[in-house]
Amino acid sequence: MRLFNVWLFILWMNVDESLQQGAIRCGHPGDAQFADFRLEQGDDFVFGSKVVYTCHKGYQMMSRRNFRTCMADGWDAVVPVCEASQCPPIPVGNNVQVFGDTDEATFGNVVRFSCKSSREILEGPEEVYCDETGQWSGQPPTCTAVKCKVPMIPNGFVSENKQKYYEDEVLPFECNDKYKPSEDRPSRCMKTGQRVDWSPTPGCEPIKCKLKLPPLEGTSYTPEYTNLFLPGDSVTVRCGDRYGITDRQVETADVLCKKDGEWEIQPVCREVICLKQAPHVRQWYDMWRRAVIHDMVDYYCESGYQKPHGVTRATCTRGGWRPDPLCEEIPNTGTCLLRTDPDAVIQNSKAEYGYNEQIHYVCSAGRGQFSLTCSEDGWFGFRNGSEPTDCGSPPPLPDGDVRYTMRSQYKHCEQVEYMCQTYYTMEGEPYRTCVDGEWTGHMRCLKPCIVNEDIFRQHNITLQTNDKPFFIHDEILAFKCARGSPSGRVAMSQRCSSGEVFLPSCS
Repeated sequence: MRLFNVWLFILWMNVDESLQQGAIRCGHPGDAQFADFRLEQGDDFVFGSKVVYTCHKGYQMMSRRNFRTCMADGWDAVVPVCEASQCPPIPVGNNVQVFGDTDEATFGNVVRFSCKSSREILEGPEEVYCDETGQWSGQPPTCTAVKCKVPMIPNGFVSENKQKYYEDEVLPFECNDKYKPSEDRPSRCMKTGQRVDWSPTPGCEPIKCKLKLPPLEGTSYTPEYTNLFLPGDSVTVRCGDRYGITDRQVETADVLCKKDGEWEIQPVCREVICLKQAPHVRQWYDMWRRAVIHDMVDYYCESGYQKPHGVTRATCTRGGWRPDPLCEEIPNTGTCLLRTDPDAVIQNSKAEYGYNEQIHYVCSAGRGQFSLTCSEDGWFGFRNGSEPTDCGSPPPLPDGDVRYTMRSQYKHCEQVEYMCQTYYTMEGEPYRTCVDGEWTGHMRCLKPCIVNEDIFRQHNITLQTNDKPFFIHDEILAFKCARGSPSGRVAMSQRCSSGEVFLPSCS
């Protein structure tokens, strides 16, 4: 026994000497997947050293031991095992749409949510993720009906006793005295993405009248330094040479700001124009060109009327066409004897005709009809001579054309028919007749009125029915105020007159 103890002592001394000399080494302890290790005990991988393994973020230790020790015969135990942290299943309602794996999610997995119905909105997070501890970053959301809470409105109040409003419902509110709604549009409960709010935001602002700055062409204001005015204030509007205010007449006007924050009349100068229509004017030169102030335009009077002495053209002024009237009745100064035509039958035959009286012919074989007028110099529209003369091609019709193929020569009493372009209106009979080398008969194609939203907005008006892009001549246009009330002297219903129409204004 004494000999055995001596042997053990000698063995221990040898081991201790070997350790001191670095003879027993364990080598690398082994890498663990998803983990790192550190030397916790000892200076090297030698007998007695201890390494501790730590799992990466989001992973958890599955082994019972997280360390290994260097023994005389190598590292004890096995390399520890780390696995990803797993989050528990997420319970969601049937009306919640889920994007991602809610049953077997591991660290880093993201789950997103939305509502299946567009009439509902999420209450809670739009997404959650599985964290390093195996827990979800938030509670799952729910889907509820879109609804808005009653807002607090400075200088205003909600006019009904209701605590919640659902999608598309309008908030009824009123403003305190001397305040008005900030927006013209009603405030509705609206969903935008995952946000529910009132649109536009309900609010009240002090009642003021506003001017558009910089002013439109031909318009200037006094005072010039502000564009906001309180009720009772006024602004002086001055118009340029070619512009006018209050039905386009006066050059200067003082416009009052009313209690409701609207102007008494629209403080805007508009270009003065003259419509090409006047009593007993048969035809205008360049009919379709717009006439503005100071323009001078040639015109022709109806049969039996003449221009005032010394007048050659009409002048557009702020007060309309000058001179007024443009056409005066010609006094009766003579008579005309019956004039027969071998190619026509007279409908109102008699021996003598008074001044400005007409004789009516119907061409033989039904080829047309024409009339001659008794004038100071005899029959107007029929040249003297025993044999009637043929005619060349009929004259062109602006915005119209001959219905059938045009020829270069027509017989006396022969007739051609005209037609207007689409949407234009024929004024007068659609026929011209060759009478002794000249074409008789007068017609014209009257323009339609085209809807111009930009001009309507300048007058603060719109059509009562806005499904038509145009109105034919003589058709009635019924207007209404876009906001405010009618102002000025122009009625809210106007007649289309050859492409032009007087526009009312609202303020």
